Amino acid sequence: MTKTGCVPAVDPIKEAEKLIGTLRQEQDKAHESLEKIIEGLIEGSSMMDEDEFWENTDHLAKLIKRRSLVGTAVDSFVWDFVFGKKDNPYKVMQYIRTYEDKVNKLYKPLFEVITGFGDDGYGDIIDSFPLHGRERFEKALKEEIEGDSEAQYQGENYMRTTLTDKFVNYYGAACLYALGKEDKEESDE
Repeated sequence: MTKTGCVPAVDPIKEAEKLIGTLRQEQDKAHESLEKIIEGLIEGSSMMDEDEFWENTDHLAKLIKRRSLVGTAVDSFVWDFVFGKKDNPYKVMQYIRTYEDKVNKLYKPLFEVITGFGDDGYGDIIDSFPLHGRERFEKALKEEIEGDSEAQYQGENYMRTTLTDKFVNYYGAACLYALGKEDKEESDE
C-alpha cells in the first residue's frame, strides 16, 4: 500500500525480479557467445613449443598435487597466463590447443593398456594423462607402458573443459576491463 492507502498497479518487487531474470538470461547468452568465440580462437591458435608445453604441464601437475583440487589449481594456472606472471592470454590458448592435441593422440595407443574403466572412466584417465609428464606420455604413444598403476589424476577432472572454462572467464573479464578502461580514457579526453 502507498501512503494514500492505494495498492500500486505494478508490484515493484515482482518487476525487479522479472528484470533480474531477463538480465541473467542475457548474461547467459553473452557468456555462451563469448565461449564459442574463444573456443574458435583456441582451435585457430598455433601449437605451443614442445619444451614450453611440458614445462607448463609439469607446473600444472605440481599445482594440482599441492592444492589437491583440480579447479583451484587450474584457476591459478590460467590466472598467471591472463593477468599474472606470464601475462599472455595467447599462450594459454596455445597451451589448451596443444593439451587437446596430446590427449587426442592417446586414445588409440592406450585403448588396450587401460582396461576396466568403461568408456567414461577411460576418457577421464586419458584427459588427465599428459599430467604424468613428457616421458610417460611418449612411452604411452609408443605403447611401451603397462597398466596405469600411477593414475593419481584418475577421476572426473575434465582437464580440457576446466582449462577452457577458466580461460573463458578470465579472458572475458580481461576484455571487459580493457573496454571499461578505454571508455574511461575516452571520457577523460
